[in-house]
Amino acid sequence: MRTNRGLSSIIALLRHFKIRSRIMVYLLISLFVFSISILLFSRTYTRILINKYIYDYVQSAQQQIITSIELTINEVNMLFVRLQGNQQIYDIIEDKALTHDQKLKQLRVLLDSFVGSKDTVGDILFVTSEGETFDYRALIVDLPAASYLKQIQATKIPVWGNVYKDNINNKAYIPFGVKFNNFYTGQKLGYMIIYINEDALYNIYKEIVPDWGYSFLVTKDNYILSHPDKSKIGYMILDSEAQLTNKKVFSAVTVNYEGERSVVASLDLGQRMRSVGADWKVVSVISYSKLFSVMARINMDLLAIGIIMVLTIITVSVTMSRRIINSLERLKKKLNDFGRGNFQVTLEENIKDEIWELEKSYNSMIVRINELIEKIKIEKEKQRELELIALQAQINPHFLYNTLDAIACIAKLKNRQDDIELIVMELARFFRLSLHNGDKYITVEEEIQLVQSFVTIEQMRYPDKFDVQYNIPEEILRLKMLKLTLQPLVENAIKHGIRQKRGKGHIIVNGMRFGDELKFQVIDDGVGFDVKNTDLHKTSSNMSKSGYGLYNVDERIKLEYGTQYGIHIDSEINKGTTVDVNFNIIV
Repeated sequence: MRTNRGLSSIIALLRHFKIRSRIMVYLLISLFVFSISILLFSRTYTRILINKYIYDYVQSAQQQIITSIELTINEVNMLFVRLQGNQQIYDIIEDKALTHDQKLKQLRVLLDSFVGSKDTVGDILFVTSEGETFDYRALIVDLPAASYLKQIQATKIPVWGNVYKDNINNKAYIPFGVKFNNFYTGQKLGYMIIYINEDALYNIYKEIVPDWGYSFLVTKDNYILSHPDKSKIGYMILDSEAQLTNKKVFSAVTVNYEGERSVVASLDLGQRMRSVGADWKVVSVISYSKLFSVMARINMDLLAIGIIMVLTIITVSVTMSRRIINSLERLKKKLNDFGRGNFQVTLEENIKDEIWELEKSYNSMIVRINELIEKIKIEKEKQRELELIALQAQINPHFLYNTLDAIACIAKLKNRQDDIELIVMELARFFRLSLHNGDKYITVEEEIQLVQSFVTIEQMRYPDKFDVQYNIPEEILRLKMLKLTLQPLVENAIKHGIRQKRGKGHIIVNGMRFGDELKFQVIDDGVGFDVKNTDLHKTSSNMSKSGYGLYNVDERIKLEYGTQYGIHIDSEINKGTTVDVNFNIIV
């Protein structure tokens, strides 16, 4: 009883102070001591764990791996030197009396004596100056690109090409290309390409951080040469992640990598490897959650201490702030009444603290809110009109840019005056119809002509890539509709449906009338996409960043005709897309 009486006296005394001061006294000291203690301990322990153990361990392990990779590359380089100095290879390749098959058979026997059971070498390919090719194991189906051979010809050091992937056997090979000259006469015989087995490199570095994450090998341009996930080999690291591996020295940072908090460490192979063309890095990704799993027990102890402290703070704070909460509940009730439309709220006499000041300001606030509500209604209507104008203004600049780009492409690739003349005429026709004396409504027939102009331009850019069928009843041709409604839909169908499809595509434009409404369909048999988890705004942004966009068409229709009208998309991957648009007939 005495404790409660003393606590009540303290509360009564503190009521003479402002609410902010009371809350600061009750909570700040306790929370400050608790938070500082936890933060100092956690940060100190984490910093020691990472800096003194993880970073040092990964750097040391990566340096050992680099030494092993260097030995492997030197082994391949020495194999090249031995092959280039072998007179038998020259004799076989230059022997005019032998057929190609006889040369190939003898070379394979000879190469087998050099390679033997080494798993580092996947295949060896000779490309002669006369265009003959001789392979060791016939693992590489595609011949090296001419651009790669030019790179080899232009330099004295080995050239590492793009990874060759054998998807059937889930294998990858890294080409090591050099000029193949007669060691004794200096005669240029062609090129030698040694394909290194990617698994041989992977087996070297895969044990760097086996329990915490994984490692992989990239070039200076962040091109993935070797990776535990074989599907990622031959691709670039995403732009947002590329900055993690852009240094020539060891670096380690903690970031969100591929959606997970991770420590990412990278180390350059060094100058000696760059001298043989291998400007590579070893990258190790360490899972943050796995790394700090060793701290789970400590965190549990800290959590127990924190719970005890929080319960203590809550008990004291709830007891001492009960009367403050009552005042806040009273103000909350008044605000709820305001939300239900009851603006007649009286100001109660009470201790004149901040809550009383809030109650005093309440009556002034609701008067001002009523004024603002009326003002917002008026401004919202004006805003809708401005949005409609702004959306309309986006169309022509985008289309003009794309059309001028098409003219430039035709001039470069075809250099045909008649094609350029035709595309300019179609562009003029498009703008004549789209401007239309500033009218925002045109007839269905004129809208179809707009589409035809655009289609003509696109068909000149992509000959025999697609055709368009128009099913428009004659009775709706003279009806009015919002200008530039169908053209963006056809543009999206071409660019993001047909253009990415193999073979020729087909687009159907249907029009029909249902009572007082018009409905149009744009159907394509392109690549399609999954619409189940797709938002129209995001879809439009991704599909038509350089065009008008499905979202903008939908928004224009809703602003002009009402929210009950707009666009509906139905699509299925590898089968095509159907876009429906409907609106009422303008009388």
